[in-house]
Amino acid sequence: DFVLQLDEDYAKVQARIQATTPAPLLIRRPIHRIGQVAAGLTFLVMSFWGYRHFSTDVYYDTAISTVSTEKQQVQLSDGTQVWLRKGSALQYAALYDGKDDRRVKLSGEAYFEVSHDPKHPFRVELESGDAVEVLGTQFSVCQSADLTTILVRSGKVKFSPANQSETPILQAHQKAVFDHKNGTLTVSGISSFNEMAWQTEALEFVNTPLKRVVVDLENYYQVKITLQNPLLADCPHNALHVHQPLKNVLE
Repeated sequence: DFVLQLDEDYAKVQARIQATTPAPLLIRRPIHRIGQVAAGLTFLVMSFWGYRHFSTDVYYDTAISTVSTEKQQVQLSDGTQVWLRKGSALQYAALYDGKDDRRVKLSGEAYFEVSHDPKHPFRVELESGDAVEVLGTQFSVCQSADLTTILVRSGKVKFSPANQSETPILQAHQKAVFDHKNGTLTVSGISSFNEMAWQTEALEFVNTPLKRVVVDLENYYQVKITLQNPLLADCPHNALHVHQPLKNVLE
């Protein structure tokens, strides 16, 4: 009898617990909220992955820089030759598929001999947002904190300064200088390619004022030169220096 009464009392207690405790409701709400949080996290993770996957420019799969060397030459897969000056860097595609436009990204200074391909322009993208576009030509690009300088040796070059409507077409023996601070663009003719001397290793002066000679020598040899007699500044100078040490040039 005692056992039977215990079973009846236990059954009554269970019935009261089930009637007064909303257990299913308490369980359903946390599970529902966890599901919402999990779905939200999944969405965020997938969105982040999609952004990284589709927004990253995978075209530039190769990079080269010149930190310790004076200059370095690299040949691109389309046949274009590039010389990087010390302290410069270049990003490019290791293998060009021949379908899209050719392009590289430059930091610093470089000289280009672009392989001619009328169907696929060659584009140089710069850190400043400026861009240079060509079909096949020889030119140099120099970037500093304030200036972008384009010097054309042969062919034609289209220069597109950042946030500017003016995009001049430069011919051989022309130079463009864009001042980022003032937003001014200057195009002029040139009489020598001494600004490319770091690549050609040659300096040529034809009736060049000595004050200009000093500037070119300073840029090439990375030294400071002072004229003891300022009256010599406008004197014309004629000379050709190829692979010459500074001492011989000064003499």
